[in-house]
Amino acid sequence: LIDFWEAMDPNKVREFQASLLHEAVGLLKQDWKQLGTSEEEKDLILPHCISPMTLVKLPPTLQKGKAYGEHLQNMLHFDHKIEVPVKHVEGDLYVRLSAHIYNSIENYADLSLAVRKIAGNL
Repeated sequence: LIDFWEAMDPNKVREFQASLLHEAVGLLKQDWKQLGTSEEEKDLILPHCISPMTLVKLPPTLQKGKAYGEHLQNMLHFDHKIEVPVKHVEGDLYVRLSAHIYNSIENYADLSLAVRKIAGNL
């Protein structure tokens, strides 16, 4: 593992993770506007969650409580083959995104599409 990190240059890996995560959050925020997510929504990203992970608030149409969050996580996993935790934080549901060297923006586009399908908007 140490050899891998030394070969990859940890600073470049961290830059990639931060850049990908920022792009992914922008993609989800843009795509989910049609589901009622506001462009000005201040708490879309919780400020205390930073790279390589963050929480992105799910659209209002999917804010159906903690039990629904577990159901949604299972739907994403079993029906859409997407492994993403759904977390209930301060009364709202969020997806917990992580960005690693094996991820690409297409992974987050797949998540966005699945959420829109589940919300009944496709």
